[in-house]
Amino acid sequence: MIYFILKQLINYSIRAFFRQFVILGKKNIPKNSPAIFVANHPSALIDPLVVGLSIDARIYFLAGENWFGKGFQSYLFKEHFNMIPVHRPWLSNGKPASNVEMFRECYKSLSQGKSILIFPEASSETVSRIRELKTGAIRIKEGFEEYMKHEATVPIIPVGINYSNPHEFQSRVVVNFGAPVDFSGDYSGLEPTDVLRTKAEKMQKEMENLIINISNDANQDLVRYINRLFINVFKVEEGISSKDEEALFSYAQGVANAIEYYEKNDQDSFSKMSGRIKAYFEDLKSIGATDDQINRSSRIKFSIYRILLLSIGAPIAFLSLLFFYVPFGLSKGIYMKKLKPMIEKGKTFDDAFTASMIFATGLVIFMIWNLLLFLGLGLLTGKWLLALGSMFLGYPLFRFGLYYSKHVIFQIQYLKAKRLKKEHSTEFERLSLEREDIIKELKKFKEGYIRTKEN
Repeated sequence: MIYFILKQLINYSIRAFFRQFVILGKKNIPKNSPAIFVANHPSALIDPLVVGLSIDARIYFLAGENWFGKGFQSYLFKEHFNMIPVHRPWLSNGKPASNVEMFRECYKSLSQGKSILIFPEASSETVSRIRELKTGAIRIKEGFEEYMKHEATVPIIPVGINYSNPHEFQSRVVVNFGAPVDFSGDYSGLEPTDVLRTKAEKMQKEMENLIINISNDANQDLVRYINRLFINVFKVEEGISSKDEEALFSYAQGVANAIEYYEKNDQDSFSKMSGRIKAYFEDLKSIGATDDQINRSSRIKFSIYRILLLSIGAPIAFLSLLFFYVPFGLSKGIYMKKLKPMIEKGKTFDDAFTASMIFATGLVIFMIWNLLLFLGLGLLTGKWLLALGSMFLGYPLFRFGLYYSKHVIFQIQYLKAKRLKKEHSTEFERLSLEREDIIKELKKFKEGYIRTKEN
């Protein structure tokens, strides 16, 4: 019961926290049988939440035993949060410990038809690549099949978690499920540890196919810049709808792969082009403009729908602001003044916990705030049913406030673009021409990359 209630609460909260929550490859999730899900781990506590919410069935989570504590906390984590403690030898400071109980719990859960989620990188780090994997997931699979006397098997389902910005409120997340990892092959002549390592490498390859894989961290901004510049060109040329999430994700993967190819195989051309793109975006920043404002076919333009929405929706948006300005501001203030310095110092939390701290702070404060509103309205009016109704209306009201604020920002960008074009008309024209020329060059790079893939 606690798990179900918590899952519903987190579901609503996560879908408010992220601007977009996209699930791909859901057909690869077994419907009536257990599986071992293995995922990358770029954003600490947010990762198990987004994967768990993407899977309809109840799921069990492997987590470091250092999180469990003792007594009631340990009981709550194990019995109601579906968490299985894992001993990590490299954190034991030489103390003897065993994972025998962990394996036993995994076998028991799988035999009862319950799926398990594992992060085989074993730690969270904000990078857009798959780090070297531990072999625990494979050992659990093989151990379970022995436990079942080979009368049952369990697939390992790779999962790729992709954030547009893992540390930002109202960013985008794509959870991508792959087909079961195929471990078939000839392992004869290999030592048992080498077999496990070879299988882990196969698993890593499958996980890499499910993320926007950027092997060189220095290219993070470049991938983002090219995506922004070229996405509309891609959609027009390929006839892709803005709602075709699989095609758009495949495009973003292609950009990252092409960048890696040119960096390795044509360093001179890569350096010139990447330098030119970065200079373009630095010039935009210098005049306070965005790429959308420079783009001649920009979506930042006059919109009757937006004007009507801003006019008609203003009273509802004002009500949302009235109700939620205090908890939103309080959440932001606590994060900026208390939690962010702790993360930056790296003493209590490292960088990968940024989104987790933002989310947890907001969730707790909004829950307390809604409870106070309920009690206040009930005590003032004596109409407790009305007070209860106001609590349920709070969530859609908050979501509308976020939607409304997005259109306010668009309208501000439209007006700002008109002002900037007047104040920096010469620079705007130069940057517009530079943008068009960069896109022409990117088309040539794209054609060259496609030819190499075909040959």
